Amino acid sequence: MIRGKLLAVVAIIVIVVAVVAAYAVLNLMPQACELELVSYKFTAYSSGWRFERAIEVTLKNVGENNATISSIKVNDKDVYTWNPRWIVIHPGEIKTIYIFYPWKGEECNIKIETNVGVLEFKDKSPSFKGYDVYISNPYSFKIDEIYSINLHFADGECKANEIKVVDENGNEVLSQVWGILKYDSGYIKTATVSFKIEIEAYGARQYSILIGEQPTATGGKIDIYVERVEGSYTIVDNGVLRIRFNETGRWHGCIDYFGSKDVNFAKIFYPKGAHPPEGLAFYHGLLDSMLDSEGKMYAVIQKTDIYIESEGPLLYV
Repeated sequence: MIRGKLLAVVAIIVIVVAVVAAYAVLNLMPQACELELVSYKFTAYSSGWRFERAIEVTLKNVGENNATISSIKVNDKDVYTWNPRWIVIHPGEIKTIYIFYPWKGEECNIKIETNVGVLEFKDKSPSFKGYDVYISNPYSFKIDEIYSINLHFADGECKANEIKVVDENGNEVLSQVWGILKYDSGYIKTATVSFKIEIEAYGARQYSILIGEQPTATGGKIDIYVERVEGSYTIVDNGVLRIRFNETGRWHGCIDYFGSKDVNFAKIFYPKGAHPPEGLAFYHGLLDSMLDSEGKMYAVIQKTDIYIESEGPLLYV
C-alpha cells in the first residue's frame, strides 16, 4: 500500500512537471502574429511647427480579434511616441501608424508588440542631412517675418552650433537655435530653430535646415533697453518687443505686459463663457505669469484646457 501511494505521488509529480515544461516551451515559441506588414518607409513627419523623422508602417489585421499596440521598440530601445497612439485595428482593417524615431542611416530593427502577437522587421534607414521646408504665402502682400520649427535628434548627432538654414539658391539665411534640451552626452535632443523668411504675395519658397553645418550669418547690432525700478518692475525692450516683469509681492517674476501693437507673439484663449476675474494668475505648470494687452488683463481659469496660437517665436521664460 505504501509503495502504491509513493508511485501515485511520483506519477502526479511527473505529470505536473511535464505540464509545466510544456507550458514553458509553448511560451518560448514565437507566436503567430495576426497583424500583417503591408508596407513601410522612412519618412519626415511634420505637424504644425514640429518636424520629426518617422517610420511609416501600414498594418493589416488578418485575424479574428481586435488588435491594439502595447509597445514598440527600435533596435531594442523602447519608443514611447507613435501616432495614432490608441489605435484599434479591427479584423480585416488596414491602418497606418507613424513611429517617431530619429533614424540616420543605421540598420533599424522594428518590433511591434500587440495583443495578437509580435510583428518584427528590419531594414537600413537612409542617411539624414536635414529637412526641406516649403512655405507658401496665400496673402496679397509680402511676408517678411520669423518662422520657427521644432526639431528632434538622436544622441551624438547634432550640437547647438551645427544647424544652418539656406534658401532654394543655397544662400544662408539668418537663424537662431534656442529652447535646447540635451542628452547627458551634451548633444541636442530637441531644439527650436527660428529663421527669417521673405515671400512675395501669393508666392512660395523652399528653405533647407542643414544638420552638421555651422552657420556663419550674423544679424545687425541690437540695442537692448532695460529699465528697472527696485521692488516694482523691470522693463526689457529690444526695439520690437517690450516686456515688463512685475516685481511686487506675490506677482514677483510675472509678466504683466508684453509686445507692441505691430507684433502679435501669442494669443491665449480660455473656455467659451468663462469670465476670469482681473488679476487671476495664469498657471501652466512651469511658471506663474499674467499677460496684459492694452491695459486689459487676460488670464486663464485654472485646471482648464487652453490653446496658444503663435505668430513667430513664443516667448518662454
